[in-house]
Amino acid sequence: MSIQTQVAVIGGGPAGLAAALAAARQGVDVLLIEHQAQLHAADTLRNTNVQVLTQAFAEKVNTHPLGWRISMVTPQGMRQAFANAVVFATGCREQASLIHRYGCDAPVAETPRVPDHTLLETMRVPFDPDTGDLVCDEHGMVVPGIFCCGSAAGRADARESGEITGAAAACAVQNTNEEEEA
Repeated sequence: MSIQTQVAVIGGGPAGLAAALAAARQGVDVLLIEHQAQLHAADTLRNTNVQVLTQAFAEKVNTHPLGWRISMVTPQGMRQAFANAVVFATGCREQASLIHRYGCDAPVAETPRVPDHTLLETMRVPFDPDTGDLVCDEHGMVVPGIFCCGSAAGRADARESGEITGAAAACAVQNTNEEEEA
């Protein structure tokens, strides 16, 4: 079974939650995808147009005639969501996981947390070669329809970054809808 939404937010931490709420306040339908079993602060989403999908691991995001297709692994099997815009709020991971992936060994305690760009690496989005941060504008847009916020965008101000990015994603969807109607 697939899900159709206007904005999909991948990651339910502080930045993802802020992005989902900001987009919902703009009047668009939002799907919040979280890999954990529970979403912290889920109470804040009551009586909003945010649908929450927990225990869903976003495995792949690619273009589709409907905008973007998000392929997810859930306890029930593979699911797909289709969205006009996607906000990545995937947080950080220990750099040691990157080191281990390439066959080196390093203690986690000595490695810093770095933005988790696992999904974005396959999409050929622009990264700063010096810092590893995504290259995005002041609203968090990486490429049209793809946004990034919080530590995934190299921003320490997770909630503020999420609010700005969520609102920008909602506006992009609304502008696209207006252009199609005209």
